[in-house]
Amino acid sequence: MTYGRMFRCAATLLASSLAACSTNHTTTSPAAGFVSGSVSTPAGHLLPGVFVKLTPATGAALPAVKTDTTGFYAAFHVPPGTGSITVSGAPAGCTGTSPAIYDVQANAPTTLNIRVSCP
Repeated sequence: MTYGRMFRCAATLLASSLAACSTNHTTTSPAAGFVSGSVSTPAGHLLPGVFVKLTPATGAALPAVKTDTTGFYAAFHVPPGTGSITVSGAPAGCTGTSPAIYDVQANAPTTLNIRVSCP
């Protein structure tokens, strides 16, 4: 078998595999949305380095995301529907919030800014 023929065979195999994977992905899983926002104190101070966890009403909790150096977070691949969101790892003296409720639409952004009680 020549190099050119091997290359064409490999390219054909790769293309058919990718087509099969993309077809299965779009037909078996719903489109996801994403949630982003900030975590701050009642005084408006943004809190870097805290963890935000989303738990869809229909499934297990998603991996926690950490706020960046400016107190903002973004959680991607969130299943459409409702769920709860909690915060942990706030500075000493701050208390976490009760779970807030979110509602995510497929392929759409959702903004949810969270306030944490601090003295």
